[in-house]
Amino acid sequence: MPEEIVTYPEILPPVFSAPVGTQEDFVMEPSDVYYIPKVLNAGFISKKELEDSGTIDHTREDKTLLTDDNIVFIKLNKDRLVALKRGDRFTIFRVAEKIEHPVTRRAVGYAITIVGELEVTSIGSKTAAAVISNANDIVMIGDRVRPFEASIRTIRVHKGADPVVGYIVYTLSSEKYFVPDPMIAENDIVYIDRGYADGVQTGNVFDILRIREEYNEGELTAEEYQKMLESDTPTEELARKGMIYPPDVIGQIVVLKADEYTSTAVVNKSNAEIELGDMVRLQVE
Repeated sequence: MPEEIVTYPEILPPVFSAPVGTQEDFVMEPSDVYYIPKVLNAGFISKKELEDSGTIDHTREDKTLLTDDNIVFIKLNKDRLVALKRGDRFTIFRVAEKIEHPVTRRAVGYAITIVGELEVTSIGSKTAAAVISNANDIVMIGDRVRPFEASIRTIRVHKGADPVVGYIVYTLSSEKYFVPDPMIAENDIVYIDRGYADGVQTGNVFDILRIREEYNEGELTAEEYQKMLESDTPTEELARKGMIYPPDVIGQIVVLKADEYTSTAVVNKSNAEIELGDMVRLQVE
């Protein structure tokens, strides 16, 4: 019996109310320097990072509401306490909410609010004393602490070595606090579910993709799409999946910080509304 040949009908490209960008519209050159648009008092951490963080245990004057110049005592895990030095700085933060992946529904981390900074003044056998050096909100007993990381203002962009595909899982858009499904725009901070363990580096650029379900027979996952990009014939692989048209490029993000399994990024360009759960694809050499 001869092998059945599968053919795909010729269909005119879909028409959208807003123009869909091409890959060329969203290319940044390796020599480009990206200027971070704003400083934020919020962030995102993984479950492991939360477990590794310390806590503000008590105060010298038994206060409950704290601010600049107040002395506090912090608890850290044993390894970190042993390595601690006078003058070490920590970021004070508070967990805002546990984040669920918008596509897989798995827990991916925690949104946090940055409360302030502190500096270690002396080290004991179980706790360390520190002074609150910069409070941008009221600090409280039980707030968490993690090693301080200086803010960066510029990043030199560069392309990745191998294909990486993931999802936008969280945003710090101001709309986040007013609507359940925020629309994300240029200069908004987003988080993706891929990090340096997946080959992502600070300065990498990702395309934001939109898959039009009405022109595709199957649901393409990020993992499947990445495998297709790694194959010799990605177009044929897409066709086998029932995808008549590849995903549209609707924007671009620049990675500001790559953690182990997640990365912080900023929306550099967009020509359509960006949503949680949109797929992202690393620009490669």
